[in-house]
Amino acid sequence: MKKNLFFLSMAVLSMLMVGCSEPEQQVGEALIKNISIKNTTCQGKVDNTAFTVVFDEVPAETPVEALQFDGKYSLGASLEKKEYDFSKGSSEDGKQYIGTIKVVNGTVSQEYQVTLNLTDPTSDPKLVKLVMQKADGTNVDARVLADAEPLAVALNMEDADEATFVSVELYPARASYSFTEAIDGKITKDNPGQLVVEFMGRKSFYNITFAAAPAPGADLTSPIIHDFSVTTENTYVDFTTENTRGSDFDGEYVLIVSRADAETPTHHLLKVSDLLNDNINKIELSKEGIEGGTHVVSSGCLSHGHIYVCNLSTNLGNGEDLKVYHYASPDAAPEVWSWDGNLGIDEFGDTIKAVVRLGDNISVNLDESGNGYAFFCGQEGSAERIYRIDVANFNEFSNPTEITLEEAFPYYGYVNQVDNDRYLLTSHYMASTWLIDKDGNPLVDIYFQSTAAGLKPQTGVDPHVVKYNGGYYLIFASPYNNTKRLGVGPALYMIDITEGTQVDIQTALQKLSDILWEDEEGIWEPDFHYSLDVLNIEAESRKTVAACAAQCNAAVVNGKLLVYAAAVGAGFTILEFSPAK
Repeated sequence: MKKNLFFLSMAVLSMLMVGCSEPEQQVGEALIKNISIKNTTCQGKVDNTAFTVVFDEVPAETPVEALQFDGKYSLGASLEKKEYDFSKGSSEDGKQYIGTIKVVNGTVSQEYQVTLNLTDPTSDPKLVKLVMQKADGTNVDARVLADAEPLAVALNMEDADEATFVSVELYPARASYSFTEAIDGKITKDNPGQLVVEFMGRKSFYNITFAAAPAPGADLTSPIIHDFSVTTENTYVDFTTENTRGSDFDGEYVLIVSRADAETPTHHLLKVSDLLNDNINKIELSKEGIEGGTHVVSSGCLSHGHIYVCNLSTNLGNGEDLKVYHYASPDAAPEVWSWDGNLGIDEFGDTIKAVVRLGDNISVNLDESGNGYAFFCGQEGSAERIYRIDVANFNEFSNPTEITLEEAFPYYGYVNQVDNDRYLLTSHYMASTWLIDKDGNPLVDIYFQSTAAGLKPQTGVDPHVVKYNGGYYLIFASPYNNTKRLGVGPALYMIDITEGTQVDIQTALQKLSDILWEDEEGIWEPDFHYSLDVLNIEAESRKTVAACAAQCNAAVVNGKLLVYAAAVGAGFTILEFSPAK
């Protein structure tokens, strides 16, 4: 959202310059127009007569001790404070909290009584951090093994016989804890017992071990590289032009979608096992019934062994249908879903149509039963709109829904599921990656900028959260763009977000966001970066590629983490990582 600050400032300056005299300063109101709890979808019911706000269905895990709000207020007004502590105003059962906020507008102010009605917890409480002390006074950070079954915490004190409690961090923060075998805050190696976390009637039990924790995640220092990009002499032929703008990877196959010309579909698969041996063998997909569109095929993706390919419609709503071709297997004929842009009937009985360009990219997010959503992102003049399509049983498409975002995400937008109904959204010309819900409401804004080493992750697209060996990574790819001479080139980025995932992904992404927002000088670096281009040549000699498409994905195969990255005009690569040592 930083990108808008300059334009906002200029707009304000322009308005101030209009007219021959300054307008008379008016004393304003201090009223709430609408208000929500930050990083949630909870909207408050505002009563500007009684001066109250009521939030219903507030997640029990909401940090009532550090509440932040987003809202619209009277012109010139704002909340008195950035953060409010409601923790002292709890009902006996802990399901209702009452506090006061104040809206200020110059010398005018208005207090509102705010009521939070909490839901039951949706998950068990969690141990986030534990610090214990050795007999010699040394403090040691334990490692929470949140993915272990049963849950466990490793004290990293193999050489100690006893440990004394120092501090604990819990989620939610107002949860409580106890040690089953502690005496005066001290536990022994022979009988460490469990740490029990309790919140609103739900409990989590962590087995305690004095052992050293295994290293989480991947060894990022020396991957095996299988490179089919322009950095080698083995560039995959379909990427030598700008025709191949869609690809995907699922650990078994690489999908290649190329629009060689407007009427000839050229989409196929490559077997990953072949590529790991540096071999290429095309598996052609059926072209039966594929027709129509500005380009008959444009992009595609993979989901649970199923293949999806879409056309490009630059005139949807005016006679050029958007089409999705579903393949149940590589040797199957495609099933087609066609959409004319119809969004239903308005209150006057008129048909509502999406008049938009769609198909530059498709994102399909399904569970193992084939249920979920497909997303298409608008482009050019409709980049603030995304379209969500219900999918059932892998092949049943229905209920196209138009979603208007708070900001536009122009050019090659991606919507990739993280968990439940939360998704990562980004596009090539946005420096931000958003965590959103299924209705497009922003939950976290992750703002990227140039790094100290001159890398440019702010052009990254197709973000995914990858889990491997107890570690978590945010991965994304950056493409060429038509400003290549400014140093933007195709690459893969990996960022370790393991810290915070013992709570949930949103917490981990918020931690990353906080780091990036505070870093005004671009001094941060990704944990891993791999270029799909030769970036050390003179800027004036670099390739200019108009299309700004790129893709990435990852899968665990035979105990290895395989990470795929591709970009139009650059080719693709597969990186093979082993577990961290």
